[in-house]
Amino acid sequence: MKQYLFYNEKDRNSILKEPFSYIFLAIAVLMWIIAIAVMAKNPGFSVFMLLFGLIFFPGIPILLQCFYKAFTVEFTDKHIVRKARQNNVFTTEIYDYSDITYIDISSKIPVEVPRGETPKRMHSKFGDYYNAYGGEWNHKFLFTFRADGEILQFIRDKNSKISTI
Repeated sequence: MKQYLFYNEKDRNSILKEPFSYIFLAIAVLMWIIAIAVMAKNPGFSVFMLLFGLIFFPGIPILLQCFYKAFTVEFTDKHIVRKARQNNVFTTEIYDYSDITYIDISSKIPVEVPRGETPKRMHSKFGDYYNAYGGEWNHKFLFTFRADGEILQFIRDKNSKISTI
């Protein structure tokens, strides 16, 4: 089971769902208007403005959508694969089910979020999250996943020693 943390599959085809997309669209339209207005005097500048406008829309909204889509947790039969940003680098970490000590189901707010976002905003936008911790003494954060009873039961079936808080 693969789970996107900050992306909905139903929003896949629409980049205009986010309010910031309209800002980029307005900037792109302004650049295209400037390019058309100066096309007769300076065609090289017009081509530059047209291409630069394409970077603003649809370029930046599509890149941001891909950025949010990169945060995933995949639950397989043998291990858990976590893909996320850590220290400004996208990393892939693999955990065994035996690495999990407890799962925090009471906070409902994700521990890790994309840069520029807040945990409360992600919670209000995508719903509840569970956070998994591991380790004997220091309880290191392992991964975050969306609140789903089926996945929680799947993890409990793989490791019966997991406690929930």
